[in-house]
Amino acid sequence: MIIALIIGLALFLNRPQVTLLALVFWNILFNNCSVSQNRLKISSEIIARKADHLIKILLRKFGSVKDIILNQNYDPYLKDFGESDWDLRKSQATRTILGQSLDL
Repeated sequence: MIIALIIGLALFLNRPQVTLLALVFWNILFNNCSVSQNRLKISSEIIARKADHLIKILLRKFGSVKDIILNQNYDPYLKDFGESDWDLRKSQATRTILGQSLDL
């Protein structure tokens, strides 16, 4: 840590503009990584919650398949499944993109 401070001080005394620009760059990079990690955690929680919800929808649908066929009551199940599936896939895509960008 002391060596880093000495090097930073020497760079600042030699070229203050370049040193400040590098400091701002690293600060922005660090903040983006921390925001991305928080977003990654939130996406993982959404994926878990939506996957459970999709399983519940499917179990409910299979349990009452006779009533659905006889009454032709498809719309509520399709709408509920579609919304949950969309949220799940969107969160999976976000997690994949952020996970790959953080691995770099």
